[in-house]
Amino acid sequence: LLIYINRLGEDGMLDDIFIIDERDEERQATIIAKSGQVVPAQQENSLTIRLHEGSIHSISSTMNAAQTATFNSYDLLLTMAEEATGRLGEKRVRDMYLPELYEYMDKTPPGSIDYNRAEIELHSRFSMPAGCLVLALMALLLGVNARGGRSLGIIASLAVFLFYYLLLTLGRTLGAIMIIPPALSMWLPNLILAFAGLLLFRRELQEKQYQWLSGLSNLSGRLKNLLSRRF
Repeated sequence: LLIYINRLGEDGMLDDIFIIDERDEERQATIIAKSGQVVPAQQENSLTIRLHEGSIHSISSTMNAAQTATFNSYDLLLTMAEEATGRLGEKRVRDMYLPELYEYMDKTPPGSIDYNRAEIELHSRFSMPAGCLVLALMALLLGVNARGGRSLGIIASLAVFLFYYLLLTLGRTLGAIMIIPPALSMWLPNLILAFAGLLLFRRELQEKQYQWLSGLSNLSGRLKNLLSRRF
């Protein structure tokens, strides 16, 4: 559960609220509200955030169903015990230590969605640290290859990071429903970026620049000229 609040007013009102709710593994919800406030909850060890004038955007874990709803008032209940232990008193897969994860996989039928999610979580514990190294290599190569200055290198690096994040999200979904093997779904983004990094490295050795980087450089220069003329 991720909660972002832009501003806390002196009267205790919360302004411009953005929430990502992944507590239900079958459905992810994104909630956007203009304002809200914390109100006393009737249940013990719980907290209620009353949201005003917003919308809820939800999508299923298999990416085959989506819903959007608007509201004038919506109560979001946060249960502390649920956040700590999960809905059924058990740890969620993402909260398990490695031995617990192995034990959970031994008790779960192979090929089921729960097993696939556990296998995805297991491989992500190793693939994501490796992905940091791959992203750092890509950022270095893009910075060297970008002739348009530091700003162009930053823009290109952010684009690569966004592409990597989209590949990870897509891989989790495809791996959970066995369109591709769960293990491969977590390592495929690293393999793709590593291959792209090798191409960039080879290009740099040949002292050549990619045309799309030249296009970004020209666009960056035009924007700078336009802003300098305007201001």
